Amino acid sequence: MVKKCIPSNLIQLIFAALLWFIIIPSHANLLVSNNEVAAWVDQYVLPSYQNLHQANLQLQTHAGELCAAPSLQQLNKTQPHFSKALKAMAYSQAIDGGPMQEELRNFQLYFWPDRNNLVNKQLAKLMDESNLQGLQEQGLEHASVALAGYPALERLLFEPYYQQTIIKDQEKFGCYYMVTITKNLVRLTAAITEDWKARWRAQLVGPSNSNSRFKKPADQVSFIFSNIDVLLTKIITKKLTKPLTSSVTKAKPKRLESWRSSNSLIMLKANARGLTDSLKITLKPALIRAGEASNWNQISHHLSLIKQQLDQLPTPLVTHLNEPQHWLAVEELREQFIQLQVMLRALYPRLNVHLGFNAYDGD
Repeated sequence: MVKKCIPSNLIQLIFAALLWFIIIPSHANLLVSNNEVAAWVDQYVLPSYQNLHQANLQLQTHAGELCAAPSLQQLNKTQPHFSKALKAMAYSQAIDGGPMQEELRNFQLYFWPDRNNLVNKQLAKLMDESNLQGLQEQGLEHASVALAGYPALERLLFEPYYQQTIIKDQEKFGCYYMVTITKNLVRLTAAITEDWKARWRAQLVGPSNSNSRFKKPADQVSFIFSNIDVLLTKIITKKLTKPLTSSVTKAKPKRLESWRSSNSLIMLKANARGLTDSLKITLKPALIRAGEASNWNQISHHLSLIKQQLDQLPTPLVTHLNEPQHWLAVEELREQFIQLQVMLRALYPRLNVHLGFNAYDGD
């Protein structure tokens, strides 16, 4: 039986933190310039949401084609477009603040983790009622977040029970519900993208504006790195620690993210790319200007180790997490993400970064 060696792991992480504090000169401040803030928005944030919106448009098109002639073949043809949208969403998760959090858009898109199993409960009730008229009249704009986004759609596309329900239903309620979800996803990502272009970009890039949410440059940089830290904490606590539990014999693979569609590992890889691209745009230039290129190289090397570890894991992860060698590999990945967070948090005081409240801390 493979168990976590907690004292050893803690010693490793404490050593990594102490080593990082020794390596990084505490007296030298770092500066992420306004140009780099603008580059982060223009090269990461906006392209992320634009790609996500395009993926949702494609998903909507294929859901419509499915409704023309529901069949298992058409369901299978729609699945890759669902996975493409999830992958795009995962890449965008290094920016979860701003327009994404307005009107609960983040939960409408992706209600996960679902601690009380609300998606299963509410989806079963909705499908049993099959109220097509109510669905057409009300849509999902004001519906429960558990019914509005990717998790409900994943069950319809990948669970055999719902697949058969959709295929056999002469009234096509399940099919039209899928189309309604995709329309809602398109509406949400269009609004997020437009809000970034019309309101949030100008405020984040120009904090001197009296109407801006960001009153000084430190607010800009804190916003960026708070988003990065939230994603790291979510990866560590929700995406990895919860499924791993305390040992391989107690592992809970079905706590993995999007396990039904076998997208757990794909989304983690997209998360890692989003983190890497964000840090390259913002932190790398600041360290190089401060004469600390070697320190960026260490962070970059650690990001490469995370990528290598992800590339070595099997797909679908849900079927392999109970195997000792793969459980250990995922545990090592978790520790690598923890070490990356330790490295970054050691730098934040020098960047004048004040992390916002992180709901995943200590969970």
